[in-house]
Amino acid sequence: MIRVFNNRATYLLRAEDGSKMILKPLGFCEVPEKFTGDPTFRMGVKAGVIQAFDEAKQGAAIERAAHEPKRGKEKPAADGKQADKGRD
Repeated sequence: MIRVFNNRATYLLRAEDGSKMILKPLGFCEVPEKFTGDPTFRMGVKAGVIQAFDEAKQGAAIERAAHEPKRGKEKPAADGKQADKGRD
């Protein structure tokens, strides 16, 4: 089993034996090894949408990050260029 965190959408995983599993968004779950060959699972891991981890310490960090408020990004200047900070 692999513990994963899904930070986007709901995904349906299918194993070669025909069994199915659903990954819900913003949730942790245990994924049996037979689902790791699913193309959706592999693409999600590669894109960083599905985060697989092994250690409890790593999982705790991911869980904290999931519940922290999102920080705003810098807004571009009116002319469409990013404002330079600290330059005169």
